[in-house]
Amino acid sequence: MRKLLLSFLLALSCTISADITKEGQIVLDELRERFDGPTIRIQLMSDTDGAQVEVKGAYNVFDPRTGKKLDSAYASSSYYMYPTVDGIKWGQEFPGIYQVLLVPDRPATTLLVGGTEYRGMAYLYQIKGTLGGVNEVSLEEFVRSMLSTHVPSDITEEEALAALSIALRTEALYWLAIANNQYWDVKASNVGYKGAALERHDDAFDHALKTSRDMVMKKMGSDDLVSVRWFSAGESMAPVQEMQKLAKEGKDARAILERLFGEIQIVKTTHFKK
Repeated sequence: MRKLLLSFLLALSCTISADITKEGQIVLDELRERFDGPTIRIQLMSDTDGAQVEVKGAYNVFDPRTGKKLDSAYASSSYYMYPTVDGIKWGQEFPGIYQVLLVPDRPATTLLVGGTEYRGMAYLYQIKGTLGGVNEVSLEEFVRSMLSTHVPSDITEEEALAALSIALRTEALYWLAIANNQYWDVKASNVGYKGAALERHDDAFDHALKTSRDMVMKKMGSDDLVSVRWFSAGESMAPVQEMQKLAKEGKDARAILERLFGEIQIVKTTHFKK
């Protein structure tokens, strides 16, 4: 009976507000300045009872709705986070707070949500007595993570990897452009996002990402992004072996992409505005 009563009270309790304050937006904008380039928000989970959440270094806790700093710590913390009748508990209770934003002090510091490691910052929120989570990370870190898990390790030609980087970044920018949810841009389950733990770091991969940084494809003669549709939660649909073959024949990333998509123009992400 007590458990049923608690569930009923949780369902009736206030939940995440859709109305971010002006002050909250200012703080979010300032926090996003720490990222080099655009960011993307990935929904990690929803409708869960709770999750183990860890920050592996110094961090601050904000209310993303109001921008108010709720807490700070100079060392790692790991607690089980769960909704309460009137807020969220993570080590301590945050009464009247239905969403928290965990922001590591250093870009290299990672977070773990439900056992998976992520870079960037993490939003945890209560909706009707359940917990949801979102990871906001730079578009470049997102591309690294996605390519690491979607491209076979035997694809080692730098120009093929650079072409894949440009294609994925183009697709991700399209996801950003069509996102209509206030809290996240894409679902991890839909695209197969697995965070930072499985990142690839061989020289060819790192150099390909560096040389193709911020590059995306648009249609020649227009500002429309090229339609890629290669990356999803399942296996990548990218013709990676063909791209590897073209790279071995001496084709650079642009020539590889032109072979696959026709006439294109490669521009910087800054060419587009969400």
